[in-house]
Amino acid sequence: MKMIRKLFLLLPAIMLSLCIVACNDDDDDDFAGVKNFNDLPRQAQAFLNDYFSTYNISSITMSDNGYEVNFDNGTEVDFNAQGIWTDIDAGLGYYVPFEIVPLGISSYLSTNFPTQNITEISRTVTGGYIVELTNDAELIFDINGDFLGYD
Repeated sequence: MKMIRKLFLLLPAIMLSLCIVACNDDDDDDFAGVKNFNDLPRQAQAFLNDYFSTYNISSITMSDNGYEVNFDNGTEVDFNAQGIWTDIDAGLGYYVPFEIVPLGISSYLSTNFPTQNITEISRTVTGGYIVELTNDAELIFDINGDFLGYD
């Protein structure tokens, strides 16, 4: 009986230890560390100055694949190692600046989705784009900005 009692007393401590270890597991192990604005490639710096200069940067993190820039309003912009944007995810209540969007895509959206804004735009590995709108529609475009379909 004493053995069972000890087990019941130790069980919460063991569970708590496991929980702390599991929660402490960092899923971003590929990140080399926090960087500052001047550590970004010049192209990324110019892009941020041109389109996001009114936003406050909360963090810049570097990985093997590039950079992740987070803003206080929840917006995130990812860049590859050369400083070319790969993904722009607008914070809640914010939208991707229309000037960033390739002409073919913005023209298609103006005609077919005139009341929608872009909440996220990503470049695909083939050079195309995936665009998410405020109505949660995800549209796929090729490298030329031609509409291909829905995701």
